Amino acid sequence: MKKLSCYIYFFLIITTISCGSDDEGNLPEETGDITNTLEILTGDSQKTWRIESARITTEGKSGSFDISNESNVKDDVFIFSTAIVDNPDVSEVQLSVIWKQREAVNWNATSIEELYKDVYEKEISFGLQILGTNANTFIGFSGLFDFTVTNDTITGKIKVAEGVFLEITLKPGLETVITEIPNELSLTETGFYNIEGYGIGMTGSNEQNSLYISRRGEIDFDCSTAARLEEIIEYNLISGEFVSKSFCQTSGFFNKEPEIIDGQLVVVASNAFNKYSLDLANDPISTDNGIETRVFSRHKTASFDQDIFVLGSTLDVGGGDELSDKLYKYNVSSEQITEESNLPESLFSADAEIVDNKLYLFGGSSDHAEANSRNTVHTYDMNTNNWESFTLPKAVNRTFAARYHHLIYVAGNLVENNELQSFFGVFNTIDNTFTEISLDFGIADIGVIRQLTIVRNKMIIVVDDTTGASIKLFETELD
Repeated sequence: MKKLSCYIYFFLIITTISCGSDDEGNLPEETGDITNTLEILTGDSQKTWRIESARITTEGKSGSFDISNESNVKDDVFIFSTAIVDNPDVSEVQLSVIWKQREAVNWNATSIEELYKDVYEKEISFGLQILGTNANTFIGFSGLFDFTVTNDTITGKIKVAEGVFLEITLKPGLETVITEIPNELSLTETGFYNIEGYGIGMTGSNEQNSLYISRRGEIDFDCSTAARLEEIIEYNLISGEFVSKSFCQTSGFFNKEPEIIDGQLVVVASNAFNKYSLDLANDPISTDNGIETRVFSRHKTASFDQDIFVLGSTLDVGGGDELSDKLYKYNVSSEQITEESNLPESLFSADAEIVDNKLYLFGGSSDHAEANSRNTVHTYDMNTNNWESFTLPKAVNRTFAARYHHLIYVAGNLVENNELQSFFGVFNTIDNTFTEISLDFGIADIGVIRQLTIVRNKMIIVVDDTTGASIKLFETELD
């Protein structure tokens, strides 16, 4: 057994860790023992470690809080690598560690309900050096990180908040082991709502344990003839209750795409960004979309940190002129919108998700009428600004996407034998492969899939019934 005490000095994203090594309190390890430790941690060059168990402990309180089975803990991985982080304060033997936190954890939680946040964390990188000193004191991210290494186990303690510590046990294993890709999903009907399903937007709140549906209603008697009704519907997954909020806004175009950032529900409408509180108590704060003479239409969105990425799909307000090859980025804090990149091709109704600093864009159509379906997966690396493309098994003209760990579940609509049908599967971001998945209920007898989201470990699929008068909600637990 080998005990390592690692000093950590934070510099924004890149951090320096100095690790002391002792052998059960004896003299420092020899170089050969350090080499053996490096091999255990990194394998030949890189090794991924998953969380097997995790507990929160708090100073001054007895006992601990087991969080091992929660989805926002199970998605974390630590990647040890022989790659050297460029830092002048590190010398001698070096390696690096990347902590992919993904769905955020509320470290001050005292119950499972309080554990979840609506934040997707950026990965943290550490430069690490084993010095052969003898240090056992734990200070955490402000000073000392203490962990013990054996052949197949790392046990450690990290200071994650003031007076709060994460005690973890890590086991080696590829991320593909963390979440197995199912061949079939069994879904249960849990609710319905009397609205038309076509064109709705949807997102999930881990913190509220709710999903939010956004849509444009017909001209309402409370709105002027120039205004359309924007309706937001919250569905609580615990109580099964619906809450609706309506807002009148001049907008002649159809879809409204919701994202949750900093405790706000931000709806990307055709000509505005509308910010609601999650309790839907008041009318939103509305700001212009910032694109002169153009409006979003049949657009899709994905969010990361303070930014909402809006995918193509704009029309000139004067009529005609479709433009759908732009990736826009809207910063919620500054309320500024910029052109982030050009898309590899023109796309409408193509949904996207973000996993580990990459944006993944699925299917869609090359025209506003959704007549020319695409069978492409485009990935955008937000660190390098480079695009890469892969292939879907089928062309899908309207897609819906939701991430879970390193997987992205994708649903959509396609036309086969002159009939509108549903498409469903999962994209593995580790090896960039797509697997179609069967659903165990007859979607064709009900309608077609109109939306998809994941809240905690629960997937919710919205199906539009055959009459077009209402939607039905189906759900399944992913692990």
